[in-house]
Amino acid sequence: MKDERQIKPESFRLAKFNKTEDNVVYTFWILLGKILNLPQSGNIVQSIKTYFLKVLKYRNAHFYAVPNNMSSGSRELLLAFAYLVGKNYLNKHLINLISNSLFNPDLQLEDNEVCLNNCSLNLNQIKNERDFKNMLKWIEGQIIFNHREYQEYRGGLYNLWLKKNGYNVNTCPNISSLNEIEIHALCSEKDGREFLEGTEIVSKVLHSHIKWLQVQSEFWEWMNSVLLERQKNINKLNLKELNNYVDSI
Repeated sequence: MKDERQIKPESFRLAKFNKTEDNVVYTFWILLGKILNLPQSGNIVQSIKTYFLKVLKYRNAHFYAVPNNMSSGSRELLLAFAYLVGKNYLNKHLINLISNSLFNPDLQLEDNEVCLNNCSLNLNQIKNERDFKNMLKWIEGQIIFNHREYQEYRGGLYNLWLKKNGYNVNTCPNISSLNEIEIHALCSEKDGREFLEGTEIVSKVLHSHIKWLQVQSEFWEWMNSVLLERQKNINKLNLKELNNYVDSI
């Protein structure tokens, strides 16, 4: 089942002090699983621990001793989250999200038919050198027209994206290319509406990521206080849970 829970700032404060209120332990387990792109079904805790151990080589015995029943251990999960951020996993997750969305520049429509209604080129009409020169001029004119139309489409998509995300539409467009789906979205109101609906979640994530980039330095400063709190109040290693995990791998 897809989990739509969004992590709140309060969850980070609770995790700093190793609290369990407001399902904070569950929230961080789900967050770790999503960042690692692991299946949300089955034993998600076991899958995450195994990934940290075998793939990331994460050396923190207290993390592996966190109970599998999600009853405690929020601070260790917060530290694990920070470890993923430091390993650039947020950016990797974002890139993967974009590549699987309509924003992927390599994405094409399933129906790959090309409309040639506006093309009137007929090689049989070329009878002499004059006809050939006229054909070259016609092709040159079509190239100029197509380039101008492309620039208009590109600017239109950019302004559409800015309006949707609440930015100033007077900004100079900086989009290198349009994919086939984006061009169709600009040519049809129906396709445009479907395009916006299909990219809404990705747009929100991108917008949030921009905000994150602006405050990430403060996050790392705050994480220092988390480590200091951990040093003051670290619990004894839960050997029972640790042994249970070791026996399971």
